[in-house]
Amino acid sequence: MEVHTYSDDDILSTSYRNGEQPWEFIADIPGDNSDLLGDFDNNMMVDHLKECGAVQDCDVVDPEVCCFYIYFKDKNAGRRFIKGLNNYLLMKAQLFEKARSF
Repeated sequence: MEVHTYSDDDILSTSYRNGEQPWEFIADIPGDNSDLLGDFDNNMMVDHLKECGAVQDCDVVDPEVCCFYIYFKDKNAGRRFIKGLNNYLLMKAQLFEKARSF
C-alpha cells in the first residue's frame, strides 16, 4: 500500500483572515490516500487528526468534503501538523498491513 505523505513544501503562506493565520495547508487527504482512507472524506479527517494530536486548538480548520483546509499562526505550527498527519497516515498503513498478514 502506497502512502502519500506531506512535507514543509505543502505549507503555504497566505493572507487568510487579515494575517491572523498567515500559513495554510490545503489538500485532499483521502483523495491522495484513497487505498488507505477508503470512504473517508476531508470532514471526517478532522476528528481523527484531533484525536491523534495533529490538530491543535490554535489551528483554524475549515474542511470541505473534497478538500482539507487548515490555517496556522506560524510555519512551525504547520510543520507540527504535517508531522502529526504523516504519523497518523503511516501508523494507519502499518495497522492495515498487520491486519492483512493476520
